[in-house]
Order: sequence, then structure tokens, then C-alpha cells
Amino acid sequence: MLLSLAYSLHPVYYRLYDEDGVLASKTSFDSEDSSLGRIETLSIPPPQTSSSLSFQIMKAEGFVTRTVQLFQDMDGEVLMTDNDHLPLQTQAYPGHLEDEPITIVCGQESSGKAEASQVVAPSSAVDSSLLMRIKGGATWSK
Repeated sequence: MLLSLAYSLHPVYYRLYDEDGVLASKTSFDSEDSSLGRIETLSIPPPQTSSSLSFQIMKAEGFVTRTVQLFQDMDGEVLMTDNDHLPLQTQAYPGHLEDEPITIVCGQESSGKAEASQVVAPSSAVDSSLLMRIKGGATWSK
């Protein structure tokens, strides 16, 4: 059975800014409003937190080496922290309305070094002793 159309069309709307002002979004859908972008809630992996939302948006925008701040409102008054849970399966969540998008303020490009708010590369996060190849044989009987 296919997902219902109503369920699959649950975007998160957002506006992009940097220190100099408005940025054009790569996910913009309105030619009159290039800073308004959107991504589907189904593209945000668990745990659905502000951090995973931020990472998914920055990946879509090509800003993975920038630091960002997310705000629940367009006025930038309600800061979202990395561990804030997002109730994306409900009807009302931050950024669920086109007229009330979340606000994302992008910092300058980082020097390429991972910062606390960035995702750690898998090879540096895994104990190297766990990466050895396991060899074994199997005998099948009928």
C-alpha cells in the first residue's frame, strides 16, 4: 500500500540568513521568495532533533562546513538547542507552516576542522580494533 499523499507532504519550511542578510535557498520553491526553502519531514533521520534537522538542511543547502543556529520563529527569539525533540509526526511542529518558517542563521565557513556541533566522521568515531576482518568457513549439510 502506498503512503497517503497527505502524510508524505509534510515539509519543514525555513529561511536562510547569514551575517550579511538573506541567503537564497537551494530548495526554494517560490521564485518571488528565494530565501524560503523546505525539506520533507521523512528525510530527517531519527532521532528527530534540532541537530538532525540542521544537518539535513545544511546537507541540502551544501553548507556542511558552516556553523548554524536554528530559531523556532522568524524573529530569532526562540533558539533551538541540538537536543530539542521535534514532533514531526504531529500536525503542528516548528516550521510546519509556510508563513511561519524556522529561521536558520549560518556562520562563516569553518577551517575544515570538525567542531562540536558538526558530525564526526565514522572512521574517527569507531575503535580501530573493531575494524578487523573476520574470516570463517561454513559447511552446509542437506
